Amino acid sequence: MQCLREVLPASSDASEVIDDCSLVVSELTSNAVTAGSTVVSITVEVHRDRVRIAADDDGPGVPRPVAAGPSDPHGRGLAIVDSLSRAWGVQQRPRGKQVWADVAIPSGLMFAVDGRLQRLAPPWKGSRHALMKITRLDTPVRCRGRCDGPGLAR
Repeated sequence: MQCLREVLPASSDASEVIDDCSLVVSELTSNAVTAGSTVVSITVEVHRDRVRIAADDDGPGVPRPVAAGPSDPHGRGLAIVDSLSRAWGVQQRPRGKQVWADVAIPSGLMFAVDGRLQRLAPPWKGSRHALMKITRLDTPVRCRGRCDGPGLAR
């Protein structure tokens, strides 16, 4: 999550937020692949009090939490997302859906941004591009990435 490292200060609180966001991105991407998506777009927006992570995909259906047993190989992703975020949800799209999650930023964590546009390294393995637009603090900082292809392994 290089885009978050560029915005948040180097501190243990910021590291925890970045780790939580990385796990949420991983779970949302894994869910999309499991659902049969061929394209997943991840958007990360940094707001004053939260990081909004959204995964847009072209897979069918809507994810629903399940009660996974100790020996079940799948079924814990949304429980993990729920435990790391203060809210999450699903919005149907004309071609697929968007699953989003809001990870809280601790109130004492201060950060500032300016008005430059920067190209960054891809925020996760397999992504083809990422763009982070740094704007004023009262508008979200946004980082986007997209993966294409079977299993998103390009």
